[in-house]
Amino acid sequence: MKLWKKNKQIPNIFFKTIHFQIAKALLKIFPKLIIKIKGFSFIFKIQKKYIIIYSKILKTNSNFLFNTLVDIAVIDYPWKKNRFYINYILRSDVYSKIIFIYIKTNLKQNIYSMTNLFYSAAWIERECWDFFGIFFLLHKNLKRILTDYGFKGNPLRKDFPLMGYRELFFNSLSKYLSYRALVN
Repeated sequence: MKLWKKNKQIPNIFFKTIHFQIAKALLKIFPKLIIKIKGFSFIFKIQKKYIIIYSKILKTNSNFLFNTLVDIAVIDYPWKKNRFYINYILRSDVYSKIIFIYIKTNLKQNIYSMTNLFYSAAWIERECWDFFGIFFLLHKNLKRILTDYGFKGNPLRKDFPLMGYRELFFNSLSKYLSYRALVN
């Protein structure tokens, strides 16, 4: 039992020094950056015009190597001026760290696509476009991916009606799809 406690302390010291080294390297490259360290992850907020530059540095610099885009999460606050908070979640397989990059935007502003840096961004950005209506500049195949072809609106926005506008019906006798207005 005592050996386990001694061996358990070594990785904690090791992880704290890696946190310090990565944070120090981040501050050298981005001097005005405010970094929050939470557990094994880093959290920072940036302006949307710098997303490609920051992501490229975080991916290619040997101090970071955040080479995997895990997910893009969108949070909708309809009462705010910049109603969408877009969270990019990057992972470093070498250092076993996760970084969260936050961006604020609204519907009138576009965000640069990260498909040139991360292949996984293609599908995730299409989901954000389909569900929230956030447009990604320079995305090669930005179209609806999970909602119906004739669907109007964006289902995960807070201003979308709960029942929708129309319903899709399939007639098994004629093998035909048709839309009908919802009856209240």
